[in-house]
Amino acid sequence: MVLVSIDDKKAEALPQVPHTLEAFLDGIVSNLPPDRVVTEIFLNGCRLPGGSRLSGFEFEAVEDLQIRTASKRMWAADGVENALQSIQRLQQSFLRATEIYLEADPAEARGCLARCVDGAEKFLETMCIAQNVLDLDFSNLSAGNSTLRQIELELVRIIGQLKDPAVLTDPDAVAERVEYELLPNLHTWNGALRKLRDRASTSPSREE
Repeated sequence: MVLVSIDDKKAEALPQVPHTLEAFLDGIVSNLPPDRVVTEIFLNGCRLPGGSRLSGFEFEAVEDLQIRTASKRMWAADGVENALQSIQRLQQSFLRATEIYLEADPAEARGCLARCVDGAEKFLETMCIAQNVLDLDFSNLSAGNSTLRQIELELVRIIGQLKDPAVLTDPDAVAERVEYELLPNLHTWNGALRKLRDRASTSPSREE
């Protein structure tokens, strides 16, 4: 029997067991209080990255499922600001990872880059939450000469390249991806998020 917990409390009322994990999660999320939003999901002890494909994941393989949630109002107050700070950390971390790639032991460099990529994936998860909490349509929000949806998809593509074994074995390729693609992308996010922060500061979700 699968063990399900929400915010470290055992879930009592569970949806009917389906064939896929995706359907089961949808059932749980639909029963959350309307003022809560899912921030993290752990499957069998491992954190699920944002955007994970769950449609083909058989429910029988699930033993332990942990769900973390947050208050929408509190997230609206702090989430965008935290995301801006995350961008600054990512920029610094990726620059450092690139230096290590060019100068240090390859194994150490790959480990450092993997941690940076994990941070970028968590940033994307935060942006998914932002769309829900702040009622945003990234397809209709400008970001430089693009839309936030295009910038989001571009970051997903860059992250995928920085996981590609063929790229990881070439320090120059890693440096080029970071300098000419990733850092400009994060710069665009930074400008767009500052606009979102202004919107969040006047959002009704912050009112008592």
